[in-house]
Amino acid sequence: MNTPVKVAADITWDLIKKYDVYSCPDRPKFDFVKGARALLLSSKKLTETVLRYVDSEVSLNAADPELALVEPGLHARLLAYIAEAKERPGILDNACRYHRFCFLQPDWLRQSEKSDSLETTAVQILWQENETWFRWPTESKLLRRGWTRHSDGKRNDCYSYDAELIQRLNQKNLEPDGRNNGPAILSFRMAGGDRPCSCGEGWPIHRIYDGQAFIPGDQQTILHAVQDGDHFTHSGGLVALHPAAHFIAHESELLGWLLRWEAYRRFEYDPDNIFSLP
Repeated sequence: MNTPVKVAADITWDLIKKYDVYSCPDRPKFDFVKGARALLLSSKKLTETVLRYVDSEVSLNAADPELALVEPGLHARLLAYIAEAKERPGILDNACRYHRFCFLQPDWLRQSEKSDSLETTAVQILWQENETWFRWPTESKLLRRGWTRHSDGKRNDCYSYDAELIQRLNQKNLEPDGRNNGPAILSFRMAGGDRPCSCGEGWPIHRIYDGQAFIPGDQQTILHAVQDGDHFTHSGGLVALHPAAHFIAHESELLGWLLRWEAYRRFEYDPDNIFSLP
């Protein structure tokens, strides 16, 4: 992991906690923040320091932010942060037109980390090189409402494809797949997902909402997408994983939450309303 960058955060401490956004003027004086994977936020007033991981950063004109440069799931928190920060002097100063915004992972998300754990180390390595290990679709959309995964994993005729759906598949040079997980694979590919091959087979298509983890602060488990007709063939909850990453994903709660957070960032896919602002 890269060494965390220490930054003063007294005047924005509560805003960072509320919106998971850190900002600073986009000036040479603050170039040390560029590219940081983690920030060590420091408050002299509270005599407190907090380590927060950075997902992404962007330089924007706070008066007219170009949202096309920001992941869809981060739009709401960016705009809410800007609106509140503008009311306080010294944060989004008018003397500086552009500011650097660092979007932070939710503070609770890393609670699954275990110090000196091989699992945590493996997840951190994967996440630092996530473009190597994970392939996401380019769109978030439902292929077919009402389908759930068939219980028989040996049949090739679990689903009946109507003419309209076959035509849509043909437009992408795809054919109906009647296997019990066939619709999910087609949903991923229809949504622009790249599925590389490893040892002669396509990477596993992983469903990030598997009904296993508990919703933070709740006794309810997350959505079990294969049993829900609105989500079984929804590309927003699907990702292709390298076989090694796929094994770790089934063993690691931390990686599961990182993948769910990434789906929210990219697509605002949040079926259990975990990451959306209150």
